[in-house]
Amino acid sequence: MPNELHELFQLAARFFYKAYKQGGGSQGKLAAQLGITNSYLSSVMGGARKASLELQIQIANRLYGPYDKFLIAGRKIKEGRDPLEKEKGKPLDPVEKLLAQLTHYVLDHQRIEQELQVSQEKYRDISLTSGDMIFEVDQDFNIIYVSGKVLETVGRNSADLLGRNIYDFLDERESLRLMDLIRVSIKKQNIIDTVLTITTDTEKKYRHLIAKPVFNSNGEFRGARGTYRDITKRKNLEKDLGQQNWLLQVALDSVDNCGIVISDAQNTVLKWNMEYKRLLNHSQEILKSRDALQYIAETKEKTANPEQFERHIKEAARSRSAITHTFELLDGRTIERKVIPLFKDDVLVGRIAHLKNIKKSR
Repeated sequence: MPNELHELFQLAARFFYKAYKQGGGSQGKLAAQLGITNSYLSSVMGGARKASLELQIQIANRLYGPYDKFLIAGRKIKEGRDPLEKEKGKPLDPVEKLLAQLTHYVLDHQRIEQELQVSQEKYRDISLTSGDMIFEVDQDFNIIYVSGKVLETVGRNSADLLGRNIYDFLDERESLRLMDLIRVSIKKQNIIDTVLTITTDTEKKYRHLIAKPVFNSNGEFRGARGTYRDITKRKNLEKDLGQQNWLLQVALDSVDNCGIVISDAQNTVLKWNMEYKRLLNHSQEILKSRDALQYIAETKEKTANPEQFERHIKEAARSRSAITHTFELLDGRTIERKVIPLFKDDVLVGRIAHLKNIKKSR
């Protein structure tokens, strides 16, 4: 069929090209309009070269009209009929109807191929520039595609991964956990987003996995596609930070007779010790808010002179140096509060407040 369609194109092209030149057109003008050389156009019109579908469509539009009608004209020439005859009210015969359908099919197929090529190019660009390893597995979880940061992510080349099963790289515990996640993902058709722990004889590696299950038109599971990123450095930093936070909290809680609260420049409470909680007896809801302004507001309600307390708070907020004030609580205790602003490169980054009970309750 492709050869037959090309034959009809050639017949129509020769006919309408001749009419085009008789009407004052030239080979050079048509070649310029089509964006090709004179010699290339000459070889196409002479049959020495086969024009691409895209060029055929352009030639048809320039010389006559829509590609399907151009081919129908070629068929009329082949049958010895006038390609320009008008058959008003007469439906297309079966062959001409088929030609029209084939033309629309070919044009739609070309459009799909072009869209697919653009999609593939975008996917390739993403694969090359992504900081993740991109992968695909089949329904048995054998790796059938890897791209992107393969060596940086898993320390292996692509050839070492293709054909391997993903469970080959996991211990029994992680394998069972991932199986459960996959089972739920297939059932609910949702995305898996988890961190896998890869244990070796000498160390632990942490990999962030995001994967989407793939199904065929019948709804059958066919595999999964996703990304895989090495986050070992980040996890180790989080672990070190957690250890440092724990040590800092232990150090704060070991301070006797001094409540300590630390906040950042946005008034978010970062740390407080047990003595601070005991001194002011904040509600659990207020403590969980981590909002320094709420801490202050609740304390204000417990003071004997709220207006004076509020003036001290505003004065401390404006000060660029340590400032100390005292306030009396309704239960008779007197609290000394020292606020120390913290600066880095002359920019306020937070405050530390020390609170001491200097007068016991009545």
